[in-house]
Amino acid sequence: MLLRLSDPFMVCNQQTPEEQSIPGWSGFNAITYPSLPVETVTGYHPMINAESSNFSTLYTLMKLAQKICNTLGQCDSVVPFDLALYAKAKQLQMKYPEEFQSTVIRMGGFHIALNYLSLLGKKYAQSGLEDMLIESGVYAVGTTSVIMLGKSYNRGIRAHKLTMEALFRLLWQAFVEWLTREEVGLENGPKQLILCRSCIEPLMVLLDTFKLESRKKSKVFNFWEDYINMVLLLLQFVKAERTGNCKLHLSATAAMVPHFFSMDRVNYARWLPVYLSDMNLLESHHPEVYQEFMAGSHSVSRSKQPFAQVWPDMALEQSINLDSNSKGGIIGMSTNENAVDKWFLTSHERAAITQELKNMCGIQNCDRIGTHKETSATRVTRDENDV
Repeated sequence: MLLRLSDPFMVCNQQTPEEQSIPGWSGFNAITYPSLPVETVTGYHPMINAESSNFSTLYTLMKLAQKICNTLGQCDSVVPFDLALYAKAKQLQMKYPEEFQSTVIRMGGFHIALNYLSLLGKKYAQSGLEDMLIESGVYAVGTTSVIMLGKSYNRGIRAHKLTMEALFRLLWQAFVEWLTREEVGLENGPKQLILCRSCIEPLMVLLDTFKLESRKKSKVFNFWEDYINMVLLLLQFVKAERTGNCKLHLSATAAMVPHFFSMDRVNYARWLPVYLSDMNLLESHHPEVYQEFMAGSHSVSRSKQPFAQVWPDMALEQSINLDSNSKGGIIGMSTNENAVDKWFLTSHERAAITQELKNMCGIQNCDRIGTHKETSATRVTRDENDV
């Protein structure tokens, strides 16, 4: 059922290039889920000038989060980390269970997605995937190498989306030929069936039968169908965050775990079950957090666009980490201890002033509210040509 959620887009997108009017996966879902979430209030806290990987720093951070939440009248504090810090934070929580009983530690979804992109590239290296991206002109050699390593999120997601769609179209063509050859009794042809939402279900049953027969006949078909399913799983993981669907987030994460085991991603294979166990116990241990997560508050909305919510660790990368590494950031003065101390003391104040100035000047992409870049005619044409 998890992967079946993406099938309406895949099935409906079977058009000739001249007839294509359906946008790409993100644009399609932006139209399907047009509601605009409440924009998340993001603020900068004074930074801690210490190694983030030290247990003492993590202890201080978690205690500080508890203090802030108590001041605001919240019973529980939710703190997201990437995997390296998550493992150490969980060790602290296990060592001091009473002290951090009200702390919910989350694993950053952005870093999970990046690592999944990396294992996807590792599994399908030397399979012809790189050559296809390069020779089709979609990406250059250097960019393709970065994509296969999982180092570029946006380009990696787009590359795998386009490749998956191209492979699915080939699968669909073979499916139509199979229907004709098997003389399956359909009142309407497959192109008419895809226009009728109530007729998709019997068509999917036939498609599953075709896949089952093809897997038995061809190992190559099995190999590339696994790729399609892995990309669909990644897209469901992304969709869960962009729509604020916590249950889909947990089911997609659970479905990813076997892939981390099979590709020797030992740390994620070890800690993802722990993370899933904690999240499944939220309803009984932290009911207020559970209710907020079920309402969609587990993701961060930083724009007034549909289907655009992000993981907390991605929001961190787009805000404070971006400011720190750009002009006016810490780069270029890291060897001057006094300058670094001053920067840490004033970074949150300068960020607040910058944000208020943007609000005062109306610099919030107001002309694009309620739209998605993949729904534009130019982007639809570009994606169609690349596929």
